[in-house]
Amino acid sequence: MLRNIIILGAFFLISLTYAAEPKTPLMVDPAIDREEPFCYLAKPSTSLCVPGCEKGTQVTFDGSLYTGGVELCFFCGEPLKPILARQKTLLDGWLPIVQYSINDGAIQYRIETFAMTLTKDPLSNLITFVRVEMKNIGNKPAKASFAAATCFAGRDHRFEHMRPFSFSPDWWYEMTEDALFRDGKLILIYPKEARRESVPGAPYSAPFKGREFHITDWSPVGMLRLDPELAPGKSRSFIFKIPANPVSLRHKSEIKAIQKADFARMRRRTIKFWNNLMKSGAQVSIPEKKVMDTHRSCLMYDWQAFWQKDGFWMQGVNRFQYRWFWLRDAAYIIRAYDIWGHHDIARKALEVFPKYQKSDGLFSSQEGELDGFGQALFILGSHAIITNDRDYAQQIYKHIPPSVEWLKKARAKDPFQIMPYTDVPDNEYIKGHYTGHNFWALLGLRTAVRIAEMTAHKDDAVKFKKEYDDLFKAFMKKLEEVSGADGCIPPGLDVEGGQDWGNLIGVYPTEVLDPADPRLAATLQKMRREKYQEGLMTYMGRLHHYLTVKSAQNFIFRGEQEEALRDFYAILLHTGSTNEMFEWMAEPWGDRDVDGNYPPHGWGAAMFNHLLRNMLLNEQGGDGGLKPREIHLCSVLSPEWAKPGKEVSLQNAPVDNGRISFRLRFLDDGAILDIKEKFRTPPQSIVFHIPYFVELSYFEADAPHIKSDKKIIFFNPSVRHVVFKWKTKSVEPMSFERAVADYKKEYAQRFAQYTAAGNKPVVVSASPLLSADERKIEFDSIYDEQKMGIAVGKPVKTSKPHEDNHTPDLAVDGNAYDKEASSWWSVPPAPVWLQVDLEQPTLINSIHVFPYWDGSRYYQYTIEVSPDEKNWTQVADMSRNTNAAVRLGDLHTFAPIQARYVRINMLYNSANLSLHLVELKVFPAE
Repeated sequence: MLRNIIILGAFFLISLTYAAEPKTPLMVDPAIDREEPFCYLAKPSTSLCVPGCEKGTQVTFDGSLYTGGVELCFFCGEPLKPILARQKTLLDGWLPIVQYSINDGAIQYRIETFAMTLTKDPLSNLITFVRVEMKNIGNKPAKASFAAATCFAGRDHRFEHMRPFSFSPDWWYEMTEDALFRDGKLILIYPKEARRESVPGAPYSAPFKGREFHITDWSPVGMLRLDPELAPGKSRSFIFKIPANPVSLRHKSEIKAIQKADFARMRRRTIKFWNNLMKSGAQVSIPEKKVMDTHRSCLMYDWQAFWQKDGFWMQGVNRFQYRWFWLRDAAYIIRAYDIWGHHDIARKALEVFPKYQKSDGLFSSQEGELDGFGQALFILGSHAIITNDRDYAQQIYKHIPPSVEWLKKARAKDPFQIMPYTDVPDNEYIKGHYTGHNFWALLGLRTAVRIAEMTAHKDDAVKFKKEYDDLFKAFMKKLEEVSGADGCIPPGLDVEGGQDWGNLIGVYPTEVLDPADPRLAATLQKMRREKYQEGLMTYMGRLHHYLTVKSAQNFIFRGEQEEALRDFYAILLHTGSTNEMFEWMAEPWGDRDVDGNYPPHGWGAAMFNHLLRNMLLNEQGGDGGLKPREIHLCSVLSPEWAKPGKEVSLQNAPVDNGRISFRLRFLDDGAILDIKEKFRTPPQSIVFHIPYFVELSYFEADAPHIKSDKKIIFFNPSVRHVVFKWKTKSVEPMSFERAVADYKKEYAQRFAQYTAAGNKPVVVSASPLLSADERKIEFDSIYDEQKMGIAVGKPVKTSKPHEDNHTPDLAVDGNAYDKEASSWWSVPPAPVWLQVDLEQPTLINSIHVFPYWDGSRYYQYTIEVSPDEKNWTQVADMSRNTNAAVRLGDLHTFAPIQARYVRINMLYNSANLSLHLVELKVFPAE
């Protein structure tokens, strides 16, 4: 999901040049991992919401709660200091009730938070509930010192595009007995016991304007102080509530409802809601907590990502930068729902798919992303098949023939008779014929054949199968031209280079290639040799979390259990402590920061659940479903799960021909397998994979086996009970805890070398609490008219279009601090210029440039001025700059010169192909 779309360009169009630059990655101090649970991400985030709601709450890396319109941040100690809480947990390991604790002397502060609507309507106002428990864990009486305050938005790892409006220093604030109002709207309910301060250290006395206290967007305002005396072992709790949508004073009944909403009751309702969702599907039991927690969390994160549009439930990817719809993401996510038995949720997500079929029959959610053709046919059809819903199959059938007809016409025009050329450089990052698009097209066609047969459209089934055979033949011919019989499978079929992506799906999910295909073996060897770092696949030199799943699936279906398990634990290792997946951006052995690629990542979550499901249960053979298939059990097990007395079970799991359950109990000298099924038609066979870490002595079953060897046994479909006798081999131990310990050891060794070379670690910290004087200095630097320059509001033009809502005028709006919501982004590639018309010749002597900053990227540019838009004089040259852009920007001074036009030529961005300018300030000569 590497989006070449406007709003994400700044984060995801990483240049090949940048990836290849030899440089020392930044690192964090391993001391951040001293506390448990382990959290790979240096600055993680997670989310709170309910499916289908309008907004969500970001739980930031430091423990604040950010809704887009307001942020609640926390402080403790004497004197007060901002709380930093990287490591957080979820209730019961997966429920979206976030918990963390901070110890300060004898006092432990424990924070628990969740979000729920007060009514059953997910579109009603979402309320984030917070409970702060203060407990004396010492042996003498002690006084707590805690504070909470709001700000508009913190500046570090907050997704600024969640903001529904911009910050104003002229907002009015009023603090009643238990509520904070901003410009006449409720933004926080707090305990009546709290001492109220307008800003830290200034007791509240009357409503005030933000400008009076020099409040900026991230300044704490409306501080609530709580400092109860506590006896040893005693505790007190206090409740806060944040409405996602600020509530007008006029809506008194809604305000009253929020005030009365009971934390404990809403907590019980939240737990019941999510547990009921989880119980609606297949149930799995694995004796490793991190695996279970991640499985359930991944389902929960995908459910959270639902949003509503025009009456449809849209399957998004998260509540932050991915609140959009892609066929490709949704197909994987909905398939995860189906294979884990959540069919009702899958059906709701599928309702919108027909809206993305064009008049020519092509399914497409983004122009040029042709994988949507096969993905849409596959997910619509596979849902009908796995649910055996013939009425649904009839309902969707009308969309299939036009889609196949589109392909037939497109192939007829193509020189290779395969899926056509596309020039959208996404995922594979090529312009040409994508290997993966053909894999998907073949899977879509094969599914079309199955639905045609299911709905008694026999003539169409024959036509679709012929189209499948023709495409398969043409594709294999072209693949052999570029790969030979045993060469690597490339991302593109008529262009060199590109990123490994769709070329990895030939076995799963598409089942186009035989797992034993030598080209697949060569590709996997190349991946291991060239692309893996920290146990993960890389994309343009950066770690890619769920791309690793694509590779791991191949190991499963090839029977390479140990290799698949190695990837599995690497994936788990790189999750956050609330089990969130990320997409990419982290540098190998670097600062463990994914920048603006905010977790949790829904496609990654779905991919993890595809991986786990296939490790325990998958279907193979039968010409990809055209004939009866093999059901494979326990393709990959961990030695951590196979200790005597432990068991692995999967209950009521759907397969194409019904449902199956199994229970595998481990003994001192073997295991016992019990199987239950509700098959509509029998499979070809039930296949059990002998764990790689044991040597099979013999087995006894209540049904005959078809064939077997030391690695795999094919049973008659009637098998229900098997006793295995085996001996455990001496193998490398693998578990999540072992993966964490190994990683910590290696990272610490690299960090020692890093610091020995004179490098400084990246500091992970919460934003500082500014004094009144510091607050004034910052406020004046932003809002003092003399420091805003003379370009504010002047006409601008550019040499290329802008991205999304990042219009050129935002570069001269006077806002040099809001790098996300108030910045100009140009479409790639460089060079591109932005020109300001001062409207009259003016004597100027300095220009202040604020490129987009993130701590590592740098920009190269030059600045020219002209009195007449014809004759230009260069006044600043940053064309060879390699210093990272910073929040303070670049101030350029020069001899006074007469100018009406100022032009900045943006030449290069080290992070990606787009160009970004937060502000351009021009100052007259004194």
